[in-house]
Amino acid sequence: MKKVNFITTLSPQKQHAIHRWFMVTIFLVLCSLIVSAYFVVPQLLTYFTLHKEVKELRIATQEYGTRVKEKDALKTEHDQMHVRTKKIEQYNDTPKNPHAHIAAIVQACGDGVTLEAIKFNKKECELTLLCPTSEHATVFMKRLSASELFTNVKLVSLQHDTQTKQLRCVIKSRVR
Repeated sequence: MKKVNFITTLSPQKQHAIHRWFMVTIFLVLCSLIVSAYFVVPQLLTYFTLHKEVKELRIATQEYGTRVKEKDALKTEHDQMHVRTKKIEQYNDTPKNPHAHIAAIVQACGDGVTLEAIKFNKKECELTLLCPTSEHATVFMKRLSASELFTNVKLVSLQHDTQTKQLRCVIKSRVR
């Protein structure tokens, strides 16, 4: 074995060669670090942004179950309301529906006239009213005959009611 003397210095050529190898090694390590950073850093940034987005999405979708239940409840309620409105529209649109006739009668009542009874029998209509004066009954008949829904409006009976101190009128007409 060769003895190594640490006290004696190396020759300048060997020092120069060691210095050159040291600089080349540092240069190669730096180049490899830069190249690896070029490929790794964008992927790390993408990873961190995706991780942050996933965390935000998890926070946003925590209430998803309750919102889906609310949406389903609202949808069933909307469907039930739609079915009910369809049923009401069918009743309003059917030809046997007296809604328009009753609305015309109530509109013709005016002030002081109290509607007591309405009887519809196929095409016949019989109305019982309480009026303060006979003029109120006449105005009611004129308003009712002006309506397109009633024809042949006739005053059948006009009696004085002693309990209410008003006139009880019975009016018959034909329904179109």
